[in-house]
Formats: sequence, C-alpha cells, structure tokens
Amino acid sequence: MDKPRKVLITGANGGIGRELVRAFVCAGYKVIATDITAFAQFEESVTYFQADLSDAESVHNLFSSVRLQFGSLDVLINNAAISKFCKPLSELTVDEFDSVL
Repeated sequence: MDKPRKVLITGANGGIGRELVRAFVCAGYKVIATDITAFAQFEESVTYFQADLSDAESVHNLFSSVRLQFGSLDVLINNAAISKFCKPLSELTVDEFDSVL
C-alpha cells in the first residue's frame, strides 16, 4: 500500500481552513494543521501545531517540527489570513497591507 500524501494547511482552525482539513482527511491525506489560535481538535487523524505565521521564529519552529516528524510535504495550502480591516483596500496603510499578506 502506498504511503498517504502529506498536506500542511495553515489557518486551519475555522472556516475554509477547517473544511480543507476535512476534505483532505476524506481524500486519504495525512493532514498537518496549523493556526495562531489553540485548536479544539475535530479530527483524530490530524496533527495540530499552534504557530504565528507573522513571527519568523514561529514559522521556523513549525517547519522544523514538521520536517522532523513527517519528512517532506506533498502539498502546502497557505490559507492563513488577517481580515480585520473594515475599510477599502485603497485606504489601508502599507503596514496594514503587509500584515494581511
């Protein structure tokens, strides 16, 4: 039997990320999920990591842990996002725009 493919999904604790986790589990993938907030585990087969993707050290630690535990990845879905601004894109400051990306 082939080894399951591995996917890392960021922003996985809710909304689209949570549904992506469910879909990849159903498709037979080994799912590694990360989010800035603590997880309320919803799939036993999923491995969870709490990480702040706006912090370089947190990202480094995340990928070091994933590499040690799982080796390589087959798929990376960067779903994490900040959408706390209630104004048009043209009114965002450069710092606000950079934090969204």
